[in-house]
Parts: sequence; structure tokens; C-alpha cells
Amino acid sequence: MKIYKTVLFTMVMTGFLSFSCFAGDGNVVRLGKINVGDFILDGNIGSTDHRVTKGWFTDLTITNAISGSVDGNAGTVTVAGTTTNNTFYPGVFSAVSGSLAPYTISGWYINPSTGEITFPGVVNATSFASAAVDDPMWAFTPLTEGASKWWVGVNHGGTGSATGPMEFRQSGTAGTDVRVSISTTGALTAAGTINGLTRYVVITTAEGADDTSSSAAFLTDSGESWPTNGYVGMTLYNVTDSSSCTVTANTDTTMTCTLAGGTANAWNSGDAWAVAPGPGQSGSIFYIGAATTILHPSTPGYVAMYYSIGANVVTVDPQSDSMQFVLNGTATGTDGEELDSPGAAGDFIAIHNVSATSAYTLGRSGTWIDGGAS
Repeated sequence: MKIYKTVLFTMVMTGFLSFSCFAGDGNVVRLGKINVGDFILDGNIGSTDHRVTKGWFTDLTITNAISGSVDGNAGTVTVAGTTTNNTFYPGVFSAVSGSLAPYTISGWYINPSTGEITFPGVVNATSFASAAVDDPMWAFTPLTEGASKWWVGVNHGGTGSATGPMEFRQSGTAGTDVRVSISTTGALTAAGTINGLTRYVVITTAEGADDTSSSAAFLTDSGESWPTNGYVGMTLYNVTDSSSCTVTANTDTTMTCTLAGGTANAWNSGDAWAVAPGPGQSGSIFYIGAATTILHPSTPGYVAMYYSIGANVVTVDPQSDSMQFVLNGTATGTDGEELDSPGAAGDFIAIHNVSATSAYTLGRSGTWIDGGAS
């Protein structure tokens, strides 16, 4: 029996229409429009050369897997919350927008029961990041089996105190197995010893005069031979202008930093300059190679040792005229008075500021004296 090509333009039915299949001499049955209550097909809709191009569905239920890709945008997705103690992998995409395939990342997962997020590698933040959680804030689990695990968090003491210290510990419990803690006032407490190297600075000269034209950022003293970048971190004073800055670079005859706090905040030929230990150099040893005067900072808690390499008199002058040195347990005559070394190689003195106005000598070599007002 030969089956002829059939074209149905419109067929309106209110009952049930069922097709088992359509087959013929390579012909295709084309349906212009069907309006039925239920439409059931056994087999395939379309073929490789004849595809369904569009479809509008109020609800579409698919029971088996979809082979191929589905384009379009979902208005909403129905989701459900969970507190299951299990591993869930977040989905990620390879671009900000577009028709994209979803992926997961090996080693990056979430446990809804504990709230822990585990991820490999490094987290880079390009803007401010905050952690609105209670202790602990982070836990670091090493990939190596049996290696130490670390927790970082604020110890609120169970009271929500705003003064709780930040703790680095080897326990998930606040206040337990704390290795290092930092208080809100900046106090650092370590469970063991703090190992490191003592910083030192070699100073050929600590005072002189600028011999160049006006500049806000460069001091030039052509008669000097400073070690390259040896003065970085020190405080440079324009004594004439009462301005200062922290040295960021230096050559053998120039120092770089932008003056502030003075009248003109610029260098002019003939301006007197002086250097002093910088704000980040407390605890350092300063080796001085020539007869010179060095300014001692007035920052409370600051510690510095001054050592004379050669047979030269080294003078230590308080940077603040309100500071008074206590030498050998006896205060100098008035505020702002300097200390002078005996003038032998190997002379040294260590000084600790107990306040912004009082500094004690902790130890010395040779007989240092009150040199009077500078």
C-alpha cells in the first residue's frame, strides 16, 4: 500500500488525539496547527533534517536526561534550603554573562551543617572584605595528612566584648592552644620565643647642609658618600625649615622623601639637615662612623643603641626639646640636653623611652656625659 504525502493545515479537536508514528516514502507529515486537549506521541518529534524550531509550554516535565544544550534564560529556579551534614559543590562559570556551561571546582565545597567553606589555593581580595561571624573566623587545614591545623578568630570571651584579642591558635575553641594573640591596643603576646635578626644601620654622617636648589623631595649634599639605600626608613629633618619625612631611597649624595610639617617644606641651598632613627626602626643598632650628632626619637617605648665605629665623639640629642635623658640613674640638668660619648672606638649606649618626655640609658661602654643643651 502506497502512502501519499499528507498536509494538515488546521485541525481542531476537543478530545484525545494519539499518533503512534508517521512513516512513508521518505515523506514528512507536516502539521500546520493542532488544538487538542492531550497530544501523545510515541517516538521522535522531528529528525536531523527536520527540527522543531520553537515551542511554548505552560509547564514542561522531562523525566529523562537532556542530550545536547538548552539555550535561554530561566526566570526563576525553585530551590530548597538544607542543613545536611554533607559536601556540596558550588557551581561556577567561565565568564560574567552569556550562554555558559556550569562547572564545579575540585576541593572547593561547603558543608551546610557546620557552615564551613573549604577551598584550595589563595583568596585574592580587590576590595574591602569583612567576616560577619563569631569565633573562629577561619580554619586552615593542610593538605598533608597529620600536619598542623590552624584557627584564626576573635576571642569575645562569650560576652560579645568589643575588646577581644585576635588569636592564632591550634584549637577551634577560643582561648585554647593560643600561639599568638593581638589585642585591640596593639599588644602582641606569643606563647613561645620570637626569633629573628636584629636590624642595624650603618651611618657615615648624621648631619650636614643641603647644597642644591629648591626641591621638596630631594636633599643633595655633594660632599657625602652614603651607602646606597642605607638610610631608607630613617627620619630626615630639614632643621632650618622644621619639616621632616621618612627616607624612601638614597644615593651616595642624595636622599629622597617629601618634606611635610614645616614652613616651606622644601630644600634650599644651605638648609641644615639631620637624620634620626625612623618610626619603624625601634630595636635597631646604629653604627656611626664619624664624629656627628644623631637625633633620638621621642616616641614612647622606642629603643635604640648607638655604637661608635671609630675614635670619634658621638652626640645623641633628643629630637624633642621636651625630652630628658636619665644617665646612670641621674636625670640630666634640663629637658633637651644631649649625651656625649668619650670619643673611643667601641663606645655605645642603649636608650629606652619610658614616655614621650623621659628616656633611660640601659647600658653603655665608656663614660658618657651630659653634654648640655644642643
